[in-house]
Amino acid sequence: MVTKKERTEKKPWDPQFKRRVYVRNRSSLSHVEKPYLDLLDHYKLKYLDEPDRSFLSPRPLLVEIGFGNGRILSEFARRYPDWNCLGVDVYKPGIAQLIKQCEQLKLKNVRILMNEGHTVLEQMPNRSIDKLWVFFPDPWPKTKHHKRRLVTPEFVDLVSYKVRGNRYINLATDADDYALEIHRAFMDHGLFWGGKSRRLKGLPISKYERRGQRLKHNMHYFEFTRLDVEIARPQNPSVGNQIQSEPICPVALLPPPPTPK
Repeated sequence: MVTKKERTEKKPWDPQFKRRVYVRNRSSLSHVEKPYLDLLDHYKLKYLDEPDRSFLSPRPLLVEIGFGNGRILSEFARRYPDWNCLGVDVYKPGIAQLIKQCEQLKLKNVRILMNEGHTVLEQMPNRSIDKLWVFFPDPWPKTKHHKRRLVTPEFVDLVSYKVRGNRYINLATDADDYALEIHRAFMDHGLFWGGKSRRLKGLPISKYERRGQRLKHNMHYFEFTRLDVEIARPQNPSVGNQIQSEPICPVALLPPPPTPK
């Protein structure tokens, strides 16, 4: 959860994004961070319509939207060099921190996009993501700001086209009402199986997760599986003209995935 001091301000419309973007107040770079942000071109994902071309070789793709200071993404990339990892965020200090970690760990399988997550997903090929993470997105606690929340039914519908069948989406929040919205959006969609889960093992604790624990907030972790069902949709629909998928079958009526032998 973003602290009051870090609350974002309403920014003018930026034509490089398809929707309004809100950037945290502390978006200026320190003298330590600036040299790393200057390396962004080296880590930038250059071919969004063909993500594999931006990496050394085609591999399973992990996408994390809103990676904070990048510790979770860089640790995963270090442990699993056979995965390609894409971080999406608009917070410059956090991007600089991730690049710093990539340089220190000599990671070759990390790429970054400084852009808004929904817009990035829209431009990616259908069924191109093998794992999607959204950990502790800004909950926008005021009712009038709920429309700024990332995870909405529209977002979930978009995810259903971009994530491969039988692949996983992991999310986390410490906002109780947001957790209900997340759960309802996935369960009502019809192409996902899953729900509340345990925290993923072995990953670092993020700044916002630690803050929520310190404040004794409830931690809500989710894992959903994209069902392996083909659906038709234009490759990159324009905003406001999206074809909504029809549920194939209510998730609650589907049997659980078979237990691996």
